[in-house]
Amino acid sequence: MTMFDTTDMVDVLLIQHDRIVCALDQVEANTGESQATALQSLVTLVGRHDSVEADLLHPLTSRSVSDGEAIARTSAVEEDRVKDLLGRLGAMDVRSAHFPEAFAYFRSTLAGHLHREEAEEFMPLREQVDRGRLVDLVDAARIS
Repeated sequence: MTMFDTTDMVDVLLIQHDRIVCALDQVEANTGESQATALQSLVTLVGRHDSVEADLLHPLTSRSVSDGEAIARTSAVEEDRVKDLLGRLGAMDVRSAHFPEAFAYFRSTLAGHLHREEAEEFMPLREQVDRGRLVDLVDAARIS
């Protein structure tokens, strides 16, 4: 196995982003109790993912990437906004007439955050941090 066959922390976080998008799709594809269950799964997934980013990604970005402190700070502010919106969704009855609009707004906000984070944080990490360091962080970045 070569170094390029090895998964690194950025790969793991990108996979998590894909899982979050799939979870968003599940919320939209369901109704009633199934939708409420899908929403709770999304809440759990986003919470775990944000914890990994707060514990590993943002500190590494702050220390290792050009303008990393500002980039990490922007991500943290966006993540706080996402958590706030998700908390409001979680408190809402999925059968509420307001739920579809609130969910669409949340999804749009989250999609913008994921895109910005991938472009402004993940890719600079790949360019500016030793790949071996990113590989060493894989186990810590994994969530179940």
